Amino acid sequence: MPQARILIAEDDESTGMGLAEWLEGEGYSVRVVKSFEDGVNILRANPPDLLIADIRLGSFNGLQLVIRAHSAVPAIVITGYDDPVLAENARSFGAAYFVKPIDSAAVLATIARAIGASKESSQSL
Repeated sequence: MPQARILIAEDDESTGMGLAEWLEGEGYSVRVVKSFEDGVNILRANPPDLLIADIRLGSFNGLQLVIRAHSAVPAIVITGYDDPVLAENARSFGAAYFVKPIDSAAVLATIARAIGASKESSQSL
């Protein structure tokens, strides 16, 4: 069974690499991009099984990347800022919302559920 592919859009290199190392250690195939534009290009060319987007991506907002991913790619939004409006916006677009420092067990459970649900729905088509 192939590894699930995760795209991480994080403009802070150390945070992006830390997330990538952690998730690779959990058995996922991970690609990290540092900009909104690179994220959009990956979503178009080779959509991942899951998107993790930081809320701040230069002059763009991580929610804009979630919107570009459409509902076909499950998403998680991470941020260092606890903002109830952003949390509600993320949920309205179908994305989970986590505030840094993230609860690793909760994130892993969310990833497993999201990827599992996405694979089930694509198999039923």
